[in-house]
Amino acid sequence: MNKLSLKYLFFYFFIFITLVFVCCSTLMANNVVFAEDNIKSYFLIKQNTLMIPQGQNIRGNIQLNATYYVQATGNPDVVINDVTYRYVAYNGITGLVPSSDLSKKSINNISNPFFVSSSKLTASSTNEDELLMIFNLNDSETNCRKIKNNDKLDFIAYSENGSYILAKLSDATIGYIPKRHCSPTIIYTPHPNPVNPDAENSNTNLTPDNPEKTPASVNKATITRVILIITLCVVVVVVIFLLFKPTSSKRRAAKDDFYDY
Repeated sequence: MNKLSLKYLFFYFFIFITLVFVCCSTLMANNVVFAEDNIKSYFLIKQNTLMIPQGQNIRGNIQLNATYYVQATGNPDVVINDVTYRYVAYNGITGLVPSSDLSKKSINNISNPFFVSSSKLTASSTNEDELLMIFNLNDSETNCRKIKNNDKLDFIAYSENGSYILAKLSDATIGYIPKRHCSPTIIYTPHPNPVNPDAENSNTNLTPDNPEKTPASVNKATITRVILIITLCVVVVVVIFLLFKPTSSKRRAAKDDFYDY
């Protein structure tokens, strides 16, 4: 009886260790996929262009300057009025940019991909005009928020006509502020080291635009989990067979013969 109990104890301990191993291996596989997904890809802005913000509480095109980059999102291209747009991100804003104004290939791990002002903006008004952060520049719909005098803002980009600045408040609210209410004046400076991935054929960091990359990584993790689960099942079956396989009956038969005699 004690021997049988020890077998059960060993069996349960073995199952516990195996489950821990599978869980840890799965977690490691997910971490590898997460690390792969964290490798960001960027397209070079070849010429001054515009972005149509999407998926945010702002409406109004913004300016994007050449020599900087937009981040690839993996979303499919969008065609509007026979013009193909790429769905990308710029300085925290997602939106559509004409594909013809961007490089065809992407490049990984670019430092300082977006223009970032070296100083914060100060919103101020010396007259009776209210300081308003506007969220909609496209039509007459009223959608704005009053901000305080001398509020500090982070510059993101100029609006399409240059009369407004898309900026971010300290509470992460993003909207448009009239340029006349912002100081100092922000002047774009070119990227100090722009790289056109289309012209760098030998650079191993270059990758084609491939929206299927992320799903492929997810599928790899799923396959890894399935293999580990199948391996666990096989090992459990083998262990059960070894622990509870039939034993020889010769010794038992001899014992019975003795008592029968």
